[in-house]
Amino acid sequence: HAAAAALILGYVLLWWIYALIAKHTQDIHFDMGEVVSWSLIPAYGYPKHPPFPAWVVAIWFAVFPYTDWAFYLLSTASIGVALWFVWLIAARYVEGTKRALALAMLTFSPGFNVQPLKFNSNALLIPVWAAASYCFLRSFTERNPLWGAVAGLAVERAGQAGRGVGE
Repeated sequence: HAAAAALILGYVLLWWIYALIAKHTQDIHFDMGEVVSWSLIPAYGYPKHPPFPAWVVAIWFAVFPYTDWAFYLLSTASIGVALWFVWLIAARYVEGTKRALALAMLTFSPGFNVQPLKFNSNALLIPVWAAASYCFLRSFTERNPLWGAVAGLAVERAGQAGRGVGE
């Protein structure tokens, strides 16, 4: 697991540096500004999106400064979390190099590199659903009531993260 963690961390840092270089002449995307504005007044819902992204941003910026670099770090770190759950799933079901292939294939997907640099509700669903998938697969194979409850909670949270207030 240590090698996978190091590779995922390297991937996160590589895309973070890319974001800093590629976007240094631009303002942050309006979706990112919108979620920051929502995070300033935490609520159980917002007109267009569910509250989870705003809660994540509020917690993140309680630790980090309100700067572009910190926001891009959040964006890339969330994809790192998704890749970690993919690794955990692969470690349970495939052997050796196939585990690395599972990660490598996803790193070539725009959904795991360029698109999530714009942190929004859709980008945040990537690690949320990866975690929910891991919890479900673990509960299904172990038939453990605790993992069943965790999987149910994870899927419910993932469903809530994907729904807006008006839906």
